[in-house]
Amino acid sequence: MILQTETIETKEKFLIVGQHFLRLLLKFKHYLAKSNNEVFSSPHLPQNISQFDYILLINPSYSNLIAANKKRKKITAIFINKEKIMAKALKDRRLNNLKLISLNNENISSSQVESMFWFIFSFTKEKVLRLQSIKPLPPKKKKPLPHLKFKFNKKNLLTIGLISFIAYNLVFILLLISASFLNFKSLTNLSQNQSPKSFYYHSTAKILNQSAALLYRPLQPIYPFVSLSLFTDNLFSLNENGQKLYRQGLSIQKRLPILINLLLKKKKTATEIKLTKAEINQLIKKTDELAKTTELIREQLPKHPQLIVNYTKKLAQEESIIAISKKILPQLGYFLGQDKERQFLFLFANNMELRPGGGFIGSFAVVKTGDYELKEIKVYDVYDADGQLKVHIKPPQPIAKYLHQPNWFLRDSAFSPDFITNYAKAKSFLEKEMGFTNFSGGVMITTSAIKNILQAFGNIYLTDYNETINKDNFYIKTQIHAEKNFFPGSTEKKSFLNSLVRHLIINLKVANWKILANNIKNSFDEKQIVAYFDNPTVQKVFDNYFWSGRFIYPECTDKNLSCFSDFFFPVEANLGVNKANFFTSKLINLGTKISPQGKINHFVSIKIVNQSPNEVFPGGDYKDYFQAYLPRESEVKTITENGTLVENFDQEDSRLKRIGFLITVKPQSSVEIKINYQLKNELPKGHFIYQLIVQKQIGAPNSDLIFSLKLNKNLTINNQNFNALVKDNKIVYNTSLSADKVFLLEFTNK
Repeated sequence: MILQTETIETKEKFLIVGQHFLRLLLKFKHYLAKSNNEVFSSPHLPQNISQFDYILLINPSYSNLIAANKKRKKITAIFINKEKIMAKALKDRRLNNLKLISLNNENISSSQVESMFWFIFSFTKEKVLRLQSIKPLPPKKKKPLPHLKFKFNKKNLLTIGLISFIAYNLVFILLLISASFLNFKSLTNLSQNQSPKSFYYHSTAKILNQSAALLYRPLQPIYPFVSLSLFTDNLFSLNENGQKLYRQGLSIQKRLPILINLLLKKKKTATEIKLTKAEINQLIKKTDELAKTTELIREQLPKHPQLIVNYTKKLAQEESIIAISKKILPQLGYFLGQDKERQFLFLFANNMELRPGGGFIGSFAVVKTGDYELKEIKVYDVYDADGQLKVHIKPPQPIAKYLHQPNWFLRDSAFSPDFITNYAKAKSFLEKEMGFTNFSGGVMITTSAIKNILQAFGNIYLTDYNETINKDNFYIKTQIHAEKNFFPGSTEKKSFLNSLVRHLIINLKVANWKILANNIKNSFDEKQIVAYFDNPTVQKVFDNYFWSGRFIYPECTDKNLSCFSDFFFPVEANLGVNKANFFTSKLINLGTKISPQGKINHFVSIKIVNQSPNEVFPGGDYKDYFQAYLPRESEVKTITENGTLVENFDQEDSRLKRIGFLITVKPQSSVEIKINYQLKNELPKGHFIYQLIVQKQIGAPNSDLIFSLKLNKNLTINNQNFNALVKDNKIVYNTSLSADKVFLLEFTNK
């Protein structure tokens, strides 16, 4: 029997630790690979090195030497130009097991590599091996670049001059445009209450504009000849006005908190009253300056490109706010009781339960002022007042018929589409119920308006209720507190609203004034806030902006021209004892046809959609007492509801014709009302103005409105105050009934 023996070759594992000296590392790997060893490399010493037979440390730190030595492995440290650490390691008794190799650089020969590994593998008692590295190869000499000779002739000098001139101009234009952009950024951030950012942009824009001005001086005599002076001068002026606008806006922003603190201070001294007057006058002055600067900037802005056009539109909105502020601020003395104490009535109308004058009045507040001071704001639940009514007041017929109420109360008093009428009625109720008199004015604010106002405050924490209120949850939170443990005379809702009002006043100083001003203006424009005051000067301001919630009678605005006035006013009243208007929307399609004889026929379609999920409160059936106000000389031909003829409807003729009837819109369904009526009067001959007023109801949400007009061949349109699609003697105008609309068309009737 022949015995065979098998030789098992065991591979030794090497770990080389080092971050640099790649050339040396490669030489070690190449040498060890020839011996069929496993080689591993790492930039750092691993925690666990038990699996390695040999460890090579290249230029290790002293702490790594100590750490490696503790593992009791065959460890060799290679030092390149590190004699001090070598000397220290030789003296350290803890490192007696280590072998040390010293090199003066990493450029070593193959024989030196063999010597190193003989030293590493051997059992010699020598602890140190010193090797002198071979000299590095001298670097290759680079061939010198060919010498470029530049001849300074006239042509070359002209080229250099032209390039320098173009570069100079580019730097100047870049600085100027950058300054303009940063001015825009500074104003945008200032309007968003981001003062640190806006100040940074403003300061940088100022430096860039001054630098551009210095560069422009040598160019100023040249630019008129190349038609660039107008552009650059305008841009410089625009930048200067932008800087001025920033300073003016910042000044107003800083003054507002000071004025608010003064207004909220109780029992002012004579000096404090004088200071409040001075602050108001300064605010008026600064606003006037702001208005002039804004107007200048708008005029200087170019008409293109689209980015500038969009900014111009935003600037026009800002200008509108400033113009309104100029009108309102001089009246602050009246509102703050400069000459005598005044009190104002604020009616809070829930337009989720819509009424002709805005909505169900759930609460009201009495605000007292005097000596430039906000003396008192007290909020009441409407049932505080209605529970004290001792006399019988006959309600409007729809309230008696559909709400089955024999008595009329303050909560249902907003039943006229005219706020002046409703305000007078509310005062009458409050005098009978609570003895409140001597109001200097009244304001109605809907739920939608309060949500708009809250947007400027962000989140408001009510400490009394441990609640955070914002525009998104205000309505539902108020409803919860209104219905919580409700009974006539309960104080839960008024306490909640008093707390909210108090916290709003406290947070006025930190509110976003741009959003606040914009949203208050929009709420007035959209009839979510309406107001009336007994001071004719003050009231004229509100009337001029159509902020009084007045019923507009169809009278021609231009008395000098022959005019034909037309009118349409849809009005809704939720008599379903729910908040279904939260879920409703409306589309109005007003089609008008003019016959060859000049007769005007109107075909109105009003589609009301109820998106209530079911019949559960706050949604449910939308029981709407629908009314339409038409010109007095109108003749109603037909009224249909979803194609079914409506025969029983209320009709009243006074200055206008009013028709009214009840409709019910079930959840997840719609009702379409169609009214066909004709005006008895005929259009005049010759040149005249046709005026159509479509009025918006107080508190109603914005609804889509389509107005189409079909003409006869005798009529020619000369002009109109709106952009419409015109085709085949028919004009079509798509808009939104967000405010009262007045359509003016200039005709020639042959």
